[in-house]
Amino acid sequence: MADFCQRALAYMTERPLEDFAKKKTAELKDELLAQLHARPWLLILDGLERILVAYHRIDAAEVPDEEANIPTDKIVNRNPCDAIRDEDDDLLRALAAARPSKLLVSSRLTPRVLLNPSGQTIPGAKRITLPGLRPPDAEALLRSCGIEGKSDTIQGYLAANCDNHPLVIGILGGLIANYLPARGDFDTWSAAADGGAALDLASLDLIQRRNHILEAAIQELPDASRQLLSTLALLTDSVDYETLKAFNPHLPPEPEEVEKPTPPEKRGIHAVGGKLMRWAEMSDEQKAGAQKQYEAALARWQDYENAVQARLSSAEFRAEPKKLEATVTDLEQRGLLQWDGRTRKYDLHPVVRCVASGAMAAADREHHGQRVVDHFTAKSHRPYEEAETMEDVHSGLHVVRTLLNLGHYQQAATAYRGDLARALLFNLNAYAEALSLLKPFFPNGWGELPKEVAVSDSSYLVNNAGIALEDCGELTAALAAYGASLRAVLEVEDWFNTSGVLGNISGNLTAQNRLAQARRTDSLALEVATLSEHKQGVFGSRLDQFAHQSSLGQWAEAADTWSLLDPMGRDWSRAAYRPGAAEQQYAEFLFWQGSLQEEHLAEAQRLAAQGKDRTIIRALHRLRGEWRLTQGEWALATASYQEAVRLARETGSVIDAASETGLALAKHHLGQLAHPREEAERLAQLRDPAHRYLALLWQAIGDTEQAKHHALAAYKNAWADGEPYVDRYELTQTTELLRQMNVPIPNLPPYDPAKDEKLPWENEVRAAIEKLRAEKEAKKGEAD
Repeated sequence: MADFCQRALAYMTERPLEDFAKKKTAELKDELLAQLHARPWLLILDGLERILVAYHRIDAAEVPDEEANIPTDKIVNRNPCDAIRDEDDDLLRALAAARPSKLLVSSRLTPRVLLNPSGQTIPGAKRITLPGLRPPDAEALLRSCGIEGKSDTIQGYLAANCDNHPLVIGILGGLIANYLPARGDFDTWSAAADGGAALDLASLDLIQRRNHILEAAIQELPDASRQLLSTLALLTDSVDYETLKAFNPHLPPEPEEVEKPTPPEKRGIHAVGGKLMRWAEMSDEQKAGAQKQYEAALARWQDYENAVQARLSSAEFRAEPKKLEATVTDLEQRGLLQWDGRTRKYDLHPVVRCVASGAMAAADREHHGQRVVDHFTAKSHRPYEEAETMEDVHSGLHVVRTLLNLGHYQQAATAYRGDLARALLFNLNAYAEALSLLKPFFPNGWGELPKEVAVSDSSYLVNNAGIALEDCGELTAALAAYGASLRAVLEVEDWFNTSGVLGNISGNLTAQNRLAQARRTDSLALEVATLSEHKQGVFGSRLDQFAHQSSLGQWAEAADTWSLLDPMGRDWSRAAYRPGAAEQQYAEFLFWQGSLQEEHLAEAQRLAAQGKDRTIIRALHRLRGEWRLTQGEWALATASYQEAVRLARETGSVIDAASETGLALAKHHLGQLAHPREEAERLAQLRDPAHRYLALLWQAIGDTEQAKHHALAAYKNAWADGEPYVDRYELTQTTELLRQMNVPIPNLPPYDPAKDEKLPWENEVRAAIEKLRAEKEAKKGEAD
C-alpha cells in the first residue's frame, strides 16, 4: 500500500514521486488523509486481495476463484482476511472515514478491518457484490473484438456461459476472431462442431465454464504463443521487455556449452594411469598424451565458439525480434497478455495465469520452468550478503519459487540456503517473504521436518522457519520449528548446530517470558559447545548467556562471561554471527546499569552497518532512543525511535511496540503528538504492548487510571517467572513508577522449581551431553 500512497500523493500535490519515495505507509497515511479530507477525490484500487493474508503464499499470483472463495492462511493460523502488513490494516480503516472523498475498491475478499464483529461493514464502507457487465455492454465488448452476429444470441450466450465477465469475453473474442472457417462470425462459430459447440459448457457451473473457455483459448494458440504464455505463467509477477526477450520461443537453440580447456602445463594436477601427478613429475610420453588431449578439447571448444557465432549471425536469429513482436501481439489481441504502460511491463491476469499453469503438461512445465531457472540463475545481481532491497534478491526468489513449482525440492533448498536465506532474514528482515518461500517444504506444519530434502537441509530450513516465525510474533509455531530442527541435528550429532538451535530456543523462551527455562537452555547450549570443542559455538553460547545474565540483573556473572567471550574476537562465519551483535548486547548491559556512553553505541552501529543486519541496527536505534528518553532528550529520542520504527515497518511483518510507544511518548513531550489519546489506544492494541511506556504516556496525558492499569501490567510482565528469574531493569523501573503513582506494589510469588516442567527435548539433550562428556574422558584417558 506504500506505493499506492506515494503515487496518490504525488498526483494530488503535483509534486515529484521522489518526494514520497522514502516514506512508508504509516508516515504517508496522515498526509494522504489530509488531502482526502481537504477536497473530494475519487481513488480506485483494483485487486486489493493481494495485500491480505490469504494471498501470503508462493502461488498467490495464480490462486483460483474456487480457492479464493474459501480463504485460508497458508503460513500460520491468522485471519485470512487480515492484511499481511499491520500498517495496511491501519490505512484501510482510516480510508473508510476519508470524507468527502470516495474510494472504489475491487477485491476477491473483503478485508476484515472493514467489517465489524458481526461481519457487517463498518461506518464509511459499503460492500457490493460485483456482477458482470450489463448484457448490452457485454455484447459491445465482444463486438469491439471484430465479432459479428445476432444480438439476442450473443447476449444470451455471454450471460449463460461467461456471466458477462469482461476478461472471458475478451478471450472468447480472440477464439472467434481466429476461427478460420468463419473468422469473427459468432453465429457460425457457436454452432460449429469444431468451434463453440465443441466447448460443451452445458454441464458446467459458471467458474468451470470460464476456465473451460480459457483452456480452449490456450489450446488454440500457435505453438510459439503457447510456449511464451506457459513460461510467463510460471513467474509470479510482471516482466519487462528484456526478460520477455530471454523467453522468446523463436530463438534458435543454443549449442551445448563447452568449457575452454586449460593448457596442460598450467594445470595443477593430472590423472595419469589412475595416479594423480604434477606436470613436472610426468614423463615426456605422458606430457605428449596430455598435450594431445588438450588439443582435442581445444578443437571442440573452438567448434562450440564457431557455433555460437553462427547462431548469432544467422537469419533465423536476426528475425526473432519481429517474430516475438508478432507473438506478443497475438497474445494481447486474444486477451491473454496485458501491457501496463505505467510500469512498462507485461503481465497475466491471475485467472489466466492459474489456468495456463494448471493446463501445462508435466513435460512442458519442466521444460519451461528450467528456462526460467537457467535465466535467473545466470542473471548478474548484487551479492546477496550486500542486499539492501528486495530487488537485490529478485533473481534468487524467482529461482526458488520456480523450482518449488516444478517439485524440485532439493534443488530449491540448495538455492535458498546460505546467502539468499541470510539476506532475507538478516539484511532485509523479509520474514513474510521467507515464510511464503518455506511453506511448500512443510505440508504437515512447521513442527514436521521436510521429507523431500537431505537431512542437513531439512534441519536448516526448519530452523530458518523458526527464526522468521518468531520475528513475525508467532512464538509458539517458532518453538515447534526449533524443536524439530533440534531433534534433527541431535540425531546426526551435529554439535555446532545443536548449540546454535538451543540458542535460538533460549531466545524464543525469553520472548515468551519463560526466563528460567531460557537460562537452563543457555547452560545446555554452552555445555554442548564446550564439550564438542567448537570455538564459534562456545562464543555464540557465551554471548547468549551474557545477554540473559544481563537481563536478569546478574551483573557480576555477566561481567565474568564478557571477560571470557570478548577476547575470543569477532572473526566468525556470518552463518552464525553478525557483526555488531556482541557490541549491541554489551551496550544494553551498560545501559541497564546506567553507564552507557555514546562511544559504545557508535562502535556497535559502525559494526552493524558493515554487517548490514537490520535487526541489530534497529535494536541499536531503539536502545539509543530509550537512553535519550531517560535523559529527557525528547528530540534526540524522537530521531532514534523514528529510525527504529521505520526499519520495523519497512519489513511489513515486524511490530516494534517498544519503539512505536517510545516514539509517541517522546513526541508528546515535544508537543508533536496530534491525537495523544487515540494514539495511546492504538498502541495498547499492538501485539505484546510496551506497558511501561504506555503507563508513562497515559500519565503524561493525565489519565491516571489508564496509567495505573498499564503500570501494573508492566510489573507483572517484568516479574516473569518470579525472583530471581525477572526482567531486572524493567522491574526496577516499573517499581519506581508505581511508587511515584502511590500504587501498592503487587505481591507476586517467587520462582517455584516444582512448577517448572522439563522441555520436550531436554532429556535427549542431557543424554547427548553425557555421551560427549564420556567420549572426552575416554580420549583423555587414552592420551594419558
